[in-house]
Amino acid sequence: MLHPWTLSATILSRKPFAEGTSPLSYEECMHPELSVAQYALLKSDAESPANASALSVFIANNDDQAIAEWYNNLVSPPYWVWLNSLERKTILYTTSVDGTTFDFTGTGFITRSVGERDAWREIFADGNCNASLASIRKAMADIFSGGTPPAPANRTHLLASARRAARRAEQLFAIVATGVGNNAADARGATTNPDAMPTEGVLTYLEVARALRNVGV
Repeated sequence: MLHPWTLSATILSRKPFAEGTSPLSYEECMHPELSVAQYALLKSDAESPANASALSVFIANNDDQAIAEWYNNLVSPPYWVWLNSLERKTILYTTSVDGTTFDFTGTGFITRSVGERDAWREIFADGNCNASLASIRKAMADIFSGGTPPAPANRTHLLASARRAARRAEQLFAIVATGVGNNAADARGATTNPDAMPTEGVLTYLEVARALRNVGV
């Protein structure tokens, strides 16, 4: 049997994306096989009364593709998660989801110490970093520390650039994150308290079939 993640890109081309989804990158189409616990969680969630109006007909008809597409929709209102792969160019050259941008002037970058700039380059030695790691977010906050503008604005921009909106399946499998950028007093998934994603990307009909009816086991 082919592993589900090897078929993701093909499966996605079978039907148009459901309303409310956004285009997926190649990386987002790939994720490790779900764990036994995650399959059990998926089955429990799909069959829960809370999702009956959306999924009960699909479940009765064994329409695993429709169920997968529902789980691949973005959560509404947005449920925020930290990026497992944050590219340096995203921070430096794009506008964040909150409309912020990176400022190179003064304390924003140019007058940072040699050690701070070395640490910045080291974090992105491979061109990207795992922003879901508390140690990485703390390092970024330390590198751009201080109250003299534009350092504070850059810290805000870094956190905004490090998160994205999750899909339903990603929210289901998300775990609590702690550290810089996480205020535990706020609701999970809030802009001020994003979750981490042990599993990200799209759910396939094969994974749905296995979760609901043990198909392919």
